Formats: sequence, C-alpha cells, structure tokens
Amino acid sequence: MLLHFGRSNMAGETDRAPCGYAFDPSRGMRAVYATLTTPTALPRMGAMGIRLLGPTQVDGDANLHPRDRMVLGALAVKRDGVITAEQLADAVWGDNPPSTWPKQLQIDVGGLRKALGPGAIETVPGGYRLAVRGDDLDADQFERLAERGRFLVAGGEADRAVSCLAGALGLWRGSPFTDIESWEPARSETARLEELRRTIAEDLLEARLAAGEHRQVAVDAERFVAEEPLREQRWAILARAQYACARQADALRSLQRARSTLLDQLGINPGSDLVALEQAILAQDPSLTPSRGHIEVRAACPYKGLAAYDDIDTDDFYGREVDVSACLERLRSASMLVVAGPSGCGKSSLVRAGLVPALRRAGRAAVVFVPGVDPDGALTDAIMAANKTAVLVIDQFEELFAAGPPAEIVQEFCERIVAYTSSQGQVVIAVRADHLGRMAVHAGLSRLVEQGLYLVGPLEGDALRRAIEQPAASAGLRVEAGLVDLLLRDT
Repeated sequence: MLLHFGRSNMAGETDRAPCGYAFDPSRGMRAVYATLTTPTALPRMGAMGIRLLGPTQVDGDANLHPRDRMVLGALAVKRDGVITAEQLADAVWGDNPPSTWPKQLQIDVGGLRKALGPGAIETVPGGYRLAVRGDDLDADQFERLAERGRFLVAGGEADRAVSCLAGALGLWRGSPFTDIESWEPARSETARLEELRRTIAEDLLEARLAAGEHRQVAVDAERFVAEEPLREQRWAILARAQYACARQADALRSLQRARSTLLDQLGINPGSDLVALEQAILAQDPSLTPSRGHIEVRAACPYKGLAAYDDIDTDDFYGREVDVSACLERLRSASMLVVAGPSGCGKSSLVRAGLVPALRRAGRAAVVFVPGVDPDGALTDAIMAANKTAVLVIDQFEELFAAGPPAEIVQEFCERIVAYTSSQGQVVIAVRADHLGRMAVHAGLSRLVEQGLYLVGPLEGDALRRAIEQPAASAGLRVEAGLVDLLLRDT
C-alpha cells in the first residue's frame, strides 16, 4: 500500500502529487518520474537563489548585465576559495582586458552586491570571495542531493533514493557557465558537473530498478544507451531491467551489442562487471530478480496526531532514541531525572512511551502518575505501589502549581519526593520548562533538579524522518517517495 497525498478526479485518476510526480495506475501505483516538471520537493533556495546549472541567474533579478553574469560565474567557479582580480579579468576579457578593467570590475562587483546583498561578495586579502550558504547555489544543492541519494541506494532505500536523485537532476536547466566557457577553470568545473550529472542519471535508473520499475527502466535505458553507448553501466542497467521483465534473450542480446560497440569503437572487450552480469543471466542468478515479500497492513492508523504516546504505544514511538539513551545514562548517576521542555515538545511521550518501557525492558519497575487535584493522595498511592524499589515517574509536574494549592502542601509534596530519593529510590519528573523556576521552592529539590536536568528540544533531521517513516513501515504502509523530504523542508 502506498500513502499518496494527491487529488483524484471522478474517474479515479490522480493528478500531480506535491513533489511533482504523476501516477500511472497501470504500473501498480508507481510514480512516473519522467513527468517530473519542477523540483518542488527540493530544499528551498536561500535568499539569493543563484542558479548555475544552466544560464547563470539570480532569483528575483532577471536584469543582470551580461558582464555581471560572467563575474558571478567566475566567483561561483572559485566558490571554495578566493579569486584574484586578475583571474576575474581573465574570465571576463581573456587575453585582451581593457586598460580600465580594475575600475570596471569594481563596478561589476558593486552591481552584484546590490542584486545579491551587501555581504554576498567579500573583499578579502588577495581578491574576492563569494560568501553564500549552500542552499543559495543550485550546484551545491545538486551535489548534496546526489550524495544523499547514493547513500540511500547503498542503504537499500530505493524509493527515497529515487526522490533525491530525481530532485538533483531536476535542478538542471542546461549547460553551466556558458558565459565564461572559454575560461579554463570554468571548462574544468563544467566537465566535472556534467560528468556527475551523467553518473547520477545512471544512479537514478539503478534506484528505479531496485524500486521495482523494471518495465519503464527497460524503456528508458534503451534511450540512455543510444545517447552514450560507450558507458558500460548503461548497458548493464538495460540488461538487468530486461531480465527482470522476463526477457532473458533480449538481455543477452544487449550485452552482445555492448561487446560489439566497445570492440568496434574502442577495440576493447567489456569490463569485468558486464562479463559477470552475462554469466549471472546465463545461470539465472536469483539475485537478479529480487522479490518483495508480502507485508500485512495494519488496519489502525499508526499516527496519534496531537495525542501523547503512552507505554502501550511504544511500538509506534520513533525518533527519540537518542533522548531515551541520554535519559537512561543520566539515571545511572543521579537519583532524579527532570525532563523539561516547552509545551507540546513531546516530554510526556518521551517519558511514557520511550523511557518507561526502556526501564521495564532493563528489569526496572516504574509507577507513573500525575499530581492532579489531589497531589498528596496521588503521591501516597504511587509510593505504596512503588514499594521503595520502583522508579517513581511524575508526569505533568506543573499541575502541582497550576491548581494553586497552599504553600505547605507544595512543600510537603516536594519533601516527600526528596525523601524517596534518599531511601534508594529514583524519581523521574516531566515538567514544562516555564515552571522550572517554581521548583526552587524547595532547596533539596532544586539541588536534585540541577544534577538531573535534561532539556528536550523539537524533533528535527533524521529523528523527525524516523518519526514520520517508521510508524508507517511498522503498519505495513509505504510513504510516497519525496513526501518525507517535502515535510522535512516545510517543518
């Protein structure tokens, strides 16, 4: 089953999904990547949005002077270091710069600073430096997405890899640095980027093949082979896709065509990878047709929305593994752990669905309660259940203050907690960060808070990705390729 967030018309056809893919029901609800039109699933460009993968452009400024584009392109070629004024002149005018070139370059740099922002181009000892963030350059975005896609392919996450690699290629609009193509550093950088582009196009075919799109890959790989018949990897992808389509004879013929092409044009035999592939096809190696086992789909929704997770939800609780480990480590050296953070950050879920089950797996009992309207009675019941050996877990500790009980009741409550920790017991408290100061009402409690405080921040990065993807996976569901990247970008 695929979780898809497009819209359907009356005929049941699905229109373009948020990440720019259209769906073809005849191919098992798989995305048709050839319909990628705009890289909407990519990280947003920064404030400047310098686009180099095609004619040099700056987002929001279509009126760059041709020479400004040349200067900007040269700065971008040397974006990892400093470019001298003489190098800039060489990029713009070649061997025949005008006598006034230093002044003209100053004017060009000034104009670019107006377009990009005053801090975008720094004057440094020896020349100039393009001081931009990685998100501001589409070339850097391309390389980061390509690296991420390759990492996901290596990890067996083909669907996510397809999203990254397709997004990387979607950034290209044409040949880079055409304004300064006669400048040697620009030619070298263009060659490097173009070669990476070709390689990523092959990696995308590989990822799509691994994701089960062998029929469409078999079609697309024919075109790729025709474009560059001397790239052996393309022949290998074509043959593997054909074999996956139960076209063994076609796969072997493709490898024979590869052999003939290499011999005719280069006078060489195919490399060891193609030879090994041919032997694997002849032997009908099972690894060439990986099968996806049937996964039972759970009927219940694996997400709880705004509700907190409890110990019964631990199988669907993901993303806080690092926090749980840190809390367990804190409890090894402290008699009290205070988990604090802003309202809604997930403190209760971390404690109830993460920490408490972890304690129980380690053989530790835990008793969970909230102060409520009768904090003294709730604490008495919990201590009796704990029997001085279990970990006492107090969730929503701020309720002790919110109900406005008399000061002596608050003091007595705090005193009993401190006494529990003194008798070989341990206490875990979850409290809103804006109530931390009120815990200083009792000197002994405040000292314990200082020793065992753990601040909880919002989920982000890979932790947030796990919180989105893993509940779906545990329920037998699959998130649409590109959707998680879109969610991470927007959050």
